[in-house]
Amino acid sequence: MTGIFRPGTIHANCDNLIAGGGGGGPATTWNPADILTTTLSNGNLSATGSASGGGVRATNPRSAGKLVFEIGIGATGNWGGLTGYGLSNAAVPFGTVSGSTVGACICEAAIWINGSNTGQSNGAFNLHSLASMLAVDLGAHLFWLTASNNPGVWSNGGNPGAGTGGLSLAALNAALYPVCTFNSATDPVFTLNVLGSFVNAVPSGFSAWG
Repeated sequence: MTGIFRPGTIHANCDNLIAGGGGGGPATTWNPADILTTTLSNGNLSATGSASGGGVRATNPRSAGKLVFEIGIGATGNWGGLTGYGLSNAAVPFGTVSGSTVGACICEAAIWINGSNTGQSNGAFNLHSLASMLAVDLGAHLFWLTASNNPGVWSNGGNPGAGTGGLSLAALNAALYPVCTFNSATDPVFTLNVLGSFVNAVPSGFSAWG
């Protein structure tokens, strides 16, 4: 996996997306102790669902900073009504995590925040073999989404580096974790990348989740 940014192309190896680089404490992975009907592999970076309502949160929450991470979307699989990824606080129980869930920001076909549809679409929904980047300014409580099939085009016409067009996360007033949710055993594999070698370009002023 390289960090070369290839505009206009879909990255063909997202099944094997591996986080690289970084430093400090243990890198964030999917958490084998905070999980429901989901199987982890690839050093706990890849998650495969097995039932509707299943999912997994990551290990290290964040409450400050301008941060990004990517979700690599597998080459095969069916997207369903509960298939998605995003951010969640620790109190949201699996089995209920979905776009309509209070306490979460979930990117399904649309981007849902704290149980409300923002009216913004997830450009990666129902697609495969690409990487979706999530950017969050935890100080300003703002969120943006893009994907490698449409590089540099962010949700709501926004620009994270300029602080424009962000969707408000003010209602999620707690430390947040990366999260993914599943509709069935045939969903795509979701692979977490928190350290770098990103497929998408990192916005100015933002750094890896770590």
